[in-house]
Amino acid sequence: MKRYRCNLIKTAKILSALLIFICVTVFLNVILFAGNERESDLVHINLPENLGPEKIILKVEGKINKANPAYFDLETIKKFPAVSFKSFDPWDKKKRIYEGVRIIDLITFLKIDNSVTRIEVIAKNNYKAVISVKDLRKFNHILSYKMDDQYYNKLSGKENKGPLSVAINFDAQADIDIDIYKHQVVWWVSRIIVK
Repeated sequence: MKRYRCNLIKTAKILSALLIFICVTVFLNVILFAGNERESDLVHINLPENLGPEKIILKVEGKINKANPAYFDLETIKKFPAVSFKSFDPWDKKKRIYEGVRIIDLITFLKIDNSVTRIEVIAKNNYKAVISVKDLRKFNHILSYKMDDQYYNKLSGKENKGPLSVAINFDAQADIDIDIYKHQVVWWVSRIIVK
């Protein structure tokens, strides 16, 4: 009976260890590979070659491991999975509809270095905003190429904030401080530096 009890205890310990191993493995797979379905969507995208300066609308440089610097035209950016949302614009003080690509998808496509913690988004007028990678993942900032269902180059006057602008879905974020994060909304984006 004593021997049977020892074997039962050993078996229980082995099963417990196996169960812990399975739980840890599943947890790590969920954490480490979350979002890989997006990465697989990006495999078919190729960076354009020999773009003339008149076609380049975005330059991405810094801690990236693919085509450093990388140049984009609008057609290439539109190949990324599109995101659209309607949200309050803290600068225009009204609801707007934005369409574009998640910035995190764009920099992930460029195979960012593991040490990357932030990006710097620079406008044509040299306005700069620093955005943490943590915030990019949490708030899903997008590079919008459309506002209110029109490409920026089709809009006139102060409505034309493109060809690319950073947009944030403020309405979907209950815990976002608009007075802080509205400064990450960058119009006339021309460069991103991955740091």
